[in-house]
Amino acid sequence: MKVFLINKGWVHYKTGCSCVGSPKYFKNTAFNGWKVILKSTGLMNAVICRNGVVKYRARTVEELRQKMAEYGLITED
Repeated sequence: MKVFLINKGWVHYKTGCSCVGSPKYFKNTAFNGWKVILKSTGLMNAVICRNGVVKYRARTVEELRQKMAEYGLITED
């Protein structure tokens, strides 16, 4: 998922506390207010948020790609 986000222009800007699985936070300046959080623990692997509100929880790269395209956060190649 990390490679997918980086390839789509998203940038890793911080890492959360290791006590909750060291979530990695990604943002893209073209989409102000949106962020994607990747976690390596638990059932969900990615969370798409807008202004602090969870919009979708994805378990696979394909789910993440579909929802990001639906929200207009990536362009399809």
